[in-house]
Amino acid sequence: MRIIFCGTPPFAVGVLKAILKTEHEIVAVLTKPDKINLRGKGVKFSAVKEYAMQESLPLYQFEKVGLDGYDTIASLKADIMITAAYGKILPESVINLFSFGVINAHASLLPKYRGAAPVQFALLNGDSEVGITIMRTVKEVDAGDVILKKTILLSGDENTEEVLEKLSPIAGNAIIEALDLIFTGKASYAPQNHELATHTTPLKKDEACIEYNSKAIEVINFIRAYAPNPGAYTYTQYGRLKILKAKLDDREHDGETGSVVVVNKEKVVVKCCDGAIVPLIVQGESGKVMTAIDYFRGRRVSVGDKFGRI
Repeated sequence: MRIIFCGTPPFAVGVLKAILKTEHEIVAVLTKPDKINLRGKGVKFSAVKEYAMQESLPLYQFEKVGLDGYDTIASLKADIMITAAYGKILPESVINLFSFGVINAHASLLPKYRGAAPVQFALLNGDSEVGITIMRTVKEVDAGDVILKKTILLSGDENTEEVLEKLSPIAGNAIIEALDLIFTGKASYAPQNHELATHTTPLKKDEACIEYNSKAIEVINFIRAYAPNPGAYTYTQYGRLKILKAKLDDREHDGETGSVVVVNKEKVVVKCCDGAIVPLIVQGESGKVMTAIDYFRGRRVSVGDKFGRI
């Protein structure tokens, strides 16, 4: 089949790579317009753009797909469009261009976690399994009929980036399986139970401050969901500190919520309302990512110091 592929982040690259290994033809790749780096480091390309350029694939970046992109997309006469974390909503006029429709690889087990941040919300909620859903795209976001699902179990310490790295090749294999079913006329389309649908929105930087009046496991899951970007953070006497990875401490501690309860050569422990956490990987303001032990070495952190909001 003649395919137009739409995607933007690294997760989508795994899907594009899988398609390129088949007999299907990629007639165009669509990705979001370039971002201007605000720190003066030039233009930032999406992961899909970089890979498409590497493979010399026809590439388009439309600001408004249904307006400035419609005529080009129609002229390509593709049989099907495949999307994977494209980041733009397709209008019905574009969806209706393809004889085999539009199918999407979504990083959740629909109808759970529709929207832009399915993995982040799965981690926030402490889910033990995540997955990929291949569905038919309709006007309502992530509400189309399901073709197939793939599920994986989590170890419990993966962050958002690590989960997406695991799911990307699975999404690629699932798309190939779905394409084969569609091409041979064997695909079945199961309607979602919309009453069970949950919805997600992108995690915001200004909501990334760690609240120690939560249970320790909830703080861990918060850190996992926000890592590596925008990164969960806390305030210390040395300024704002991102905590990119942490673990539960296995001991009971007395002390105020948000206070440092252990300081030694091996760890710094911070009290939560129920339990405590041990920061493992951190990043200070304008600093490098490093181990927490290296960060706290040389800084006078003492038992009783407070972490949290200013």
